[in-house]
Amino acid sequence: MNKDDNRWMDILIDDKLNRIYRYKVIVDNDSVWIEDTRQEGKVCHEFSEYGYELVVQLFRYFGIYAELC
Repeated sequence: MNKDDNRWMDILIDDKLNRIYRYKVIVDNDSVWIEDTRQEGKVCHEFSEYGYELVVQLFRYFGIYAELC
């Protein structure tokens, strides 16, 4: 994940912790993006990776050792 992906992960975690739920994550077979729930269909961010590559990066984001095989 790049710096912008990490920044948006922080925003999503704060959103969850504060129970605001302003953003929702949309997962497609070849893309993952974030939409603003206050503005239907407004894409705020698209992750640089998707699928199993994103899963590995998410584990790493949370400090868990993970690698692709």
